[in-house]
Amino acid sequence: MTSDAKPIRVYKASAGSGKTFTLAAEFIANLLNDFHPDDNAHRHQLAITFTKKATNEMKERILQYLFELAYVDDLTKVGILGAVRDRLMQPLGDQQIRDRARQTLHQILHGYDHFRVMTIDSFSSRCSRLWLMISDFPPVFAWN
Repeated sequence: MTSDAKPIRVYKASAGSGKTFTLAAEFIANLLNDFHPDDNAHRHQLAITFTKKATNEMKERILQYLFELAYVDDLTKVGILGAVRDRLMQPLGDQQIRDRARQTLHQILHGYDHFRVMTIDSFSSRCSRLWLMISDFPPVFAWN
């Protein structure tokens, strides 16, 4: 592991326990931690879920929370703020959070195809296709 490598986090919890909130807070904190105006941090993040419904909900929540962090006048009224702040690697002021959230939201919306929240099936399929492309293994079946 290099010095800037981050650990892989796995969350196991039952239905209704706040997994989506926790994962969204973690995802957003990582985006804000890795923020650079000339780089799209969302291209370096991955969240894996089990269902398409969970994937869509996760994407919607991340975008909703980023919007709230970027545009709600009083950040103390943004429910995700405390959870995101707890996960930041260095303290950020309200204006820094607002600016980073606004620019990150803009980067995601203009590079949505690189917003990587996907099902485990989609991730496995993508890995398999990439492995076949980089290996000289002759394909014996077609991907649909």
